Amino acid sequence: MLKNKINNKFGILIMLIFSTSFVSAQPPAPTAESCYAKWLEGMTIVNSTSYSAECDAMIPYMPEVSNPPTVEEFLVFTLWYEEWSNCDMVAEYRYQQDVDLVNTAYDECIARVPDPEEEN
Repeated sequence: MLKNKINNKFGILIMLIFSTSFVSAQPPAPTAESCYAKWLEGMTIVNSTSYSAECDAMIPYMPEVSNPPTVEEFLVFTLWYEEWSNCDMVAEYRYQQDVDLVNTAYDECIARVPDPEEEN
């Protein structure tokens, strides 16, 4: 019986130590500078990503067209151009989605920056 009481108190003490250590281990509040640094890092990654690499790979395969083009050359070129521009539009869309994600993360970060007037 005494052993159970000691074990229970010891268990409660361990739980209390762990629960307070997790609660107090919150990350520091972001600053405008840290938010901007994260935004800059995100935009650097987005801008260095080659979104249209597969589109660029199509350019050497652009069909040659004589001057004036034959009907067949024109049709082949039109199909190639349509495929290339669709690829380019998808690449542009993916780029814009990633820019939007970086901007949203920045907005959320700035929203968590403490207001200096509220602290005083």
